[in-house]
Amino acid sequence: MTVRELLTGNSTENCAIKCEQIAATVQAGVYQSGGTKIEMGAVTNTTDIQIANVTDSVDILSTKLTIDSAETGSDTAATAAVIDTSKDDLATNDLLRIDVDAVSTTPAKGLIVTIECRLP
Repeated sequence: MTVRELLTGNSTENCAIKCEQIAATVQAGVYQSGGTKIEMGAVTNTTDIQIANVTDSVDILSTKLTIDSAETGSDTAATAAVIDTSKDDLATNDLLRIDVDAVSTTPAKGLIVTIECRLP
């Protein structure tokens, strides 16, 4: 599989799976946490990732997930992601989208997004 450079945009070809439905076995849930990893680090500026609930037309994060220059994950970001608790509810069959809102000057390659939910 070829690892491509990240591109900015809503649901661009950054991910093998662009959208994922909330499983029908989950009656309802709340977005609890998430993280990002890249296969090859980027240089200069941050790579910014937003998680959007397409069904509700809202962004779940008030402060985006970021991967800092020369890092490979959002877990070490200088600015931590913040969940917008007024927009974090998920229902059965909600459609989620991964948005790449900013890419480092030398783009990262490969993107893995982890989404963790909990029952209310």
